[in-house]
Amino acid sequence: MKAMRWVVVALVILVLGGCFFINSSPTASLQVVNTSGQTIYYFYISPDASSNWGNDQLGSNTIPSGSTFTFTDIAPGTYDLQARAFGNVIVIKTTYPAPGITFLGDQTYIWVVDI
Repeated sequence: MKAMRWVVVALVILVLGGCFFINSSPTASLQVVNTSGQTIYYFYISPDASSNWGNDQLGSNTIPSGSTFTFTDIAPGTYDLQARAFGNVIVIKTTYPAPGITFLGDQTYIWVVDI
């Protein structure tokens, strides 16, 4: 009975101790500076190997000209970026054949939209 109690205590310590050592890789941030003269209504951050742009990352937010918006928690990897103005008009994008942008963890990147 005493041995079983120690086994249970040891398991509890291992389980609770593991909660404090969860391995989470550092993520990057992207600061978008809009100097384009147009408001950005849609912004896409798509994995470089993806064949589609995915979901708009701004949601209900916009990036007016002269403003900055920061995206956080970007997993390390290579991405294509796209900014769109009112009417879904593409303002600027990085995509194939141009190389995507590689984000490393624990870094903040700045992308100036100036077209």
